[in-house]
Amino acid sequence: MSGFQHDILSCRFMRRCIEATLGVICILVLIDPATAQGRDANARIPVGVETNVISFLWDAFRGVPNAFMAGLMPAKAPPERVASSPPKPINPDAVHPPDLGPQRVVLYEEDPAHPKGVQYVGTVVWRLEPVKKNGSDTREIAVRGDIDIPARQIKMTFLFRKNADAALPASHLAELTFILGPDFAGGGIANVPGLLTKFAEQARGTPFAGLMVKVTESFFLMGFSNVESDRTRNLQLLRERSWFDIPVVYKNQRRAIIAIDRGRPGDSAFLAALEAWDNGVGESSAR
Repeated sequence: MSGFQHDILSCRFMRRCIEATLGVICILVLIDPATAQGRDANARIPVGVETNVISFLWDAFRGVPNAFMAGLMPAKAPPERVASSPPKPINPDAVHPPDLGPQRVVLYEEDPAHPKGVQYVGTVVWRLEPVKKNGSDTREIAVRGDIDIPARQIKMTFLFRKNADAALPASHLAELTFILGPDFAGGGIANVPGLLTKFAEQARGTPFAGLMVKVTESFFLMGFSNVESDRTRNLQLLRERSWFDIPVVYKNQRRAIIAIDRGRPGDSAFLAALEAWDNGVGESSAR
């Protein structure tokens, strides 16, 4: 991404944050993240009953966390780190999670002909990837997941990175890039309301504190709240839970959930990246 593109993206991000702040009072139902976190731990899709899976999973996400407006405040400077010896640098080009093959992805879609919804199985391949730091000649570690759901002609790239732009009030960024086939039945991606995490595939997810914006027809960007309490909670969720839920609204107005398993490769990638970012390392010169 060029500096010019980054500047445009930053402006769009901030403008949409302001628009969302003004509109949320009128059109969104706010939830308390702590309440959602407490209720989902033991919630599972009921077995043996006619359950609308999409409604069950979407019940965890009814809007955006209350704290997201506080996240629009300028980021606070982190406390100085005191260490007896400098941490050992981590080379983004040399760090890789164990190669255990693709992990499981399940797409849950609404379907008028099936009250419980329909499911399509896909795969995700996780890895650590060096990406160019915005406005710099250095690269930093990012976590990348390549999702493929062939039966629905959906491919998606999930890129998670630490925010290096002080102008954005976000601790981390999640970039979702959709690649849809020409015969994609949903007509396109109209909205991605947020990002959730959970312990297991059929559990109800917990929303991360942050704000998702649509940048282009196929690219969505989520800024994770930089409020201290939100940042601490978000990082705890990333360390403790191994599944993501991505709620999606198609252009034909049908809802869907993309459930993504991190598995051992994904867990290793996220933990390695978080450790590198915590230690202030994980950068190398761009080549």
